[in-house]
Amino acid sequence: MLVNYDYYVRNYLLGKAPVVPKEQFLYFAMLAEKLVNEATLGKIHDTKHETAIKNCVCNLAELGYIEENDEHKGIASEKVGEYAVSYTGSTNQEYRKKKTNAIREWLGVTGLLYRGG
Repeated sequence: MLVNYDYYVRNYLLGKAPVVPKEQFLYFAMLAEKLVNEATLGKIHDTKHETAIKNCVCNLAELGYIEENDEHKGIASEKVGEYAVSYTGSTNQEYRKKKTNAIREWLGVTGLLYRGG
């Protein structure tokens, strides 16, 4: 694992309250590392851009945690008899876009996303 909970709290959050609970962090960091590894075509261990990669993993871990815990994800409205409710949760597509934007934000200027030869 590139990122542990200590890095997440000390280096990424810099005093902000954690979004991902400690006991769940490694799971979401693992999923985030997989996304970064795919986006960089396997260049996730590039030491020149280590901080950007680690911060991207932390950002994606938070987004993954938020997505999984979004109780109303994708629900536009609900009606039972005369009782009607609308939710404002994000869809899977919106979370995918947020993750793509996070990858671009953290790694866009590193050259790690370059797919040319």
